[in-house]
Amino acid sequence: ISDYSFYNNLCETNYLSINTIYLFEIQNKYVVLMFKYMIYRYGYYEAALRFACLMKNFLHQSVLTANAAEISKHDQMIKTLVDKTEQLFFLEDQFYD
Repeated sequence: ISDYSFYNNLCETNYLSINTIYLFEIQNKYVVLMFKYMIYRYGYYEAALRFACLMKNFLHQSVLTANAAEISKHDQMIKTLVDKTEQLFFLEDQFYD
């Protein structure tokens, strides 16, 4: 059984690695195509400025998305804390009544 699970994990790792490489290659082709179109449309200098601004916006969006996930975790922790505190107060009220 352990050989099978090792093989499964190895295959899954290779599969993810191959998919990541394939995705990276497709992404690079798309970026090159987009930049060539921007050069055609705006000229090299303007295309470089617009492309840099576009990449900055994508990176900024990625950071905001990561921050949103952290905020969601924080909100969930606060909600859990409030729920537990309410339960504790409810139990104390019942105990003293």
